[in-house]
Amino acid sequence: MQVLVALALAACKSNNPASKPADDDSTTPFDTDTTETTDTATGTAQTTGDSGPVTDTSVGPPADCKALKDRPLSIRELGRPRGHHGLAFDLDGNVIGLDNGNLIKVAFDDTFFPWAVGINTTEQMDWLLDGDLAVADAQNNAIVRIDAAGIKSPIVTDTYTYGLTVGPNGMIYAANNDVLYEIDPATGQKPLFVPDGPGFSPRVTAFSPDLTKMYVGNFGGGEIYIIDLDANLDPIGNPYLFVSGAGAGPYMDCMAVDECGILYTCDFSDRVLYRITPGGFISAYIDWNPISMYGHGVAWGRGVGGWLETGIYLPQPYDGDTVVEVEIGVRAGKALWP
Repeated sequence: MQVLVALALAACKSNNPASKPADDDSTTPFDTDTTETTDTATGTAQTTGDSGPVTDTSVGPPADCKALKDRPLSIRELGRPRGHHGLAFDLDGNVIGLDNGNLIKVAFDDTFFPWAVGINTTEQMDWLLDGDLAVADAQNNAIVRIDAAGIKSPIVTDTYTYGLTVGPNGMIYAANNDVLYEIDPATGQKPLFVPDGPGFSPRVTAFSPDLTKMYVGNFGGGEIYIIDLDANLDPIGNPYLFVSGAGAGPYMDCMAVDECGILYTCDFSDRVLYRITPGGFISAYIDWNPISMYGHGVAWGRGVGGWLETGIYLPQPYDGDTVVEVEIGVRAGKALWP
């Protein structure tokens, strides 16, 4: 069913937040200086992308970022696809999401089949470089990997995760509304990616197209932080505030970056999908009303099997876990793998 208006609803606060680690007196204070919020540019096309084994977003000419619209080209509610707080697209043209306690795969023509059964409650998910899917299993405070046959195995079993992003180095970046872990999917080791600090409560993350920055959406009042990265994706210094006011908070439920470096974030309190330019200019991209239309979590389409390569897909947990397609007109800033 197609809709030209939007949807909204509430984000679920974890009942099992991870314990805050003890303060480390050796860490330096966070830099709380903000960058200027004047919209100095809408960015230029980035063509480097991530270095995954398949680089879906490197195909085709670079986007004309200056011609990019500040409103969606189209909004369409889908038929059979389902999702709760996260989605993923495979290379066979299926969208993967939670449906009544199971992860299902749905093709563009709405044919579907159960894939990973008994997953119960999921938060966000992303592809590992070996082709398995990493999924935040909220019910069990775990992150699991799911192989091609739909078989689950644990990565970590003692950590609640909401935001989950896999980097081109194969590491999992897991945010739990409190701290940000860098998790090795092979060993389950999970050191803090950056020191904990006052006011820094990571909920969602995304990389800039050139991989020089990680954006971190805060569990707070609409703040977005930046972590500068070196060539090895190691942090340079501590996080610093990029913008505030991208929602009333505390639930920033999704974050995506397009190839022009523009961020899209979901805020439950305002029921708005925000658009933030590289210069820090914030605008309301979609006002999700009624609340049932709220998009909670986000995944880029791959352009395979009929799905858009230039659109994002958002689950709607307050509308029976339906899914909405939002055509933006440019591709993801992050290469999609496997």
